[in-house]
Amino acid sequence: MEDSVKKIAIATLIIISILLLYFLYYASTVSVILRAVAAIVVLLIDGLIIHSLLKLNGGYGFYMLGSKSGLATISNISKKYGVFWDVMAMWGLTLGFGVLTYPLVKGKIDKRVYVAGLISLVLIMLFVFPNIGTSLQFINLPQVQSALAGSGQAASQGPGLITYVIYAITILAGFSGFLILSLLIGAETI
Repeated sequence: MEDSVKKIAIATLIIISILLLYFLYYASTVSVILRAVAAIVVLLIDGLIIHSLLKLNGGYGFYMLGSKSGLATISNISKKYGVFWDVMAMWGLTLGFGVLTYPLVKGKIDKRVYVAGLISLVLIMLFVFPNIGTSLQFINLPQVQSALAGSGQAASQGPGLITYVIYAITILAGFSGFLILSLLIGAETI
């Protein structure tokens, strides 16, 4: 099969998959469990079709973990793109531990990567955190629904002190600090 035909086939497959997933999640009255199973089946079928079209090595996701050639592939990728993976590791550490990353790695981090990680952390807090409530509306659990109902009243009053504390802790200690603080706040309600 020609490359252009393969690309068109894969693009068509992606569009059909997106439409199927949209139908499963938003337009269907089927239970949540059946929707999740159907979504996994759609993704599995897509993977198998892309696997056969591109003649990729497979193993249902376990190729990289389960064979010597998979480990050799990982080794080759890490050698070929070593600088990229070092930068990604440092960026991830900065997201995970915030400002505290610098003393944790004893200053052995590229300052540009460090600043990019902190900027990413701030952008996530500004653009992702405020929209988490929208995505949580689709989780049909009584605890989540009651928390969202209460947060609507609090949102009309503006951000409270706890919001600023959460932002400060997240910048200082990254997502690990956010997680610990969230667990402590959640434990307080028990």
